[in-house]
Amino acid sequence: MLLGVFAPEPLFAQQVVNETISRFVERDRRTVIWRSYAILPNCETVRGFNVRIEKMPSNGVVALEKIETTISNSLINFRSTPELIANVNKCLGRPLPVIAVYYTPNPAFTGFDSVGMVTTSANARRQRIVEFKIAVR
Repeated sequence: MLLGVFAPEPLFAQQVVNETISRFVERDRRTVIWRSYAILPNCETVRGFNVRIEKMPSNGVVALEKIETTISNSLINFRSTPELIANVNKCLGRPLPVIAVYYTPNPAFTGFDSVGMVTTSANARRQRIVEFKIAVR
């Protein structure tokens, strides 16, 4: 699924981040495993970035949905850049459109699954390649 458009930027300047993230989900329950967003210093949100699923799960389904949340300190974690932290603190309480990645295990499934995802910034200069290791209990 393609969401967004890319500005014609040379890929040689691209920053690529690879990471593996563990998630625990309850069996028979649809769960958000990731939210993609970007907040500018003026509290506007960046549009046009791309989120795509590269590897579908073997024991469930994954879906991308546009949802709205509120900017809060829960958006800050150990991967947050100083710029994002400053923007979150400045924009607390404002609405924030995000792309949510949902995982739903197959009925009665418990065990392990994985999902591969790639996000690319609107200017195509930053790319994050994520493998989710999902434990369904």
